[in-house]
Amino acid sequence: MKLLISGLGFLLAYMPAFLPKSFRLSKYSTEINNRIGQEASSDTFFIINESEEVLKVKGVSAKCGCVSTEYEKRNLAKGDSAMVIVHYTPQFTGSFGENVYIKTNGDPKKYWFYIYGETQARNKD
Repeated sequence: MKLLISGLGFLLAYMPAFLPKSFRLSKYSTEINNRIGQEASSDTFFIINESEEVLKVKGVSAKCGCVSTEYEKRNLAKGDSAMVIVHYTPQFTGSFGENVYIKTNGDPKKYWFYIYGETQARNKD
């Protein structure tokens, strides 16, 4: 399972051939490691408008309750970027992988960012 998740992360790191037409992400996946009982671990990435049109970020979400997001709610002119923060709160031990969905008015309308990692058991004090 760990190899599968690592392989998928490696593949996603080399996605330039599959870049969306109107925007790109500063990265397409990230590894987040944590322990049960810790506060959420977070990572930041950016959505960069590469089109001539104004890009509107309509939403950033995940299907898992273990992932929450924050994002800048503003229109992006060509070359502008908006920050997105992904928070992961572990609910079980072991390997995990979750998609974070980005909705825009651009092409494509819906895109995703991948988080993965390993959650370990709580520290025994």
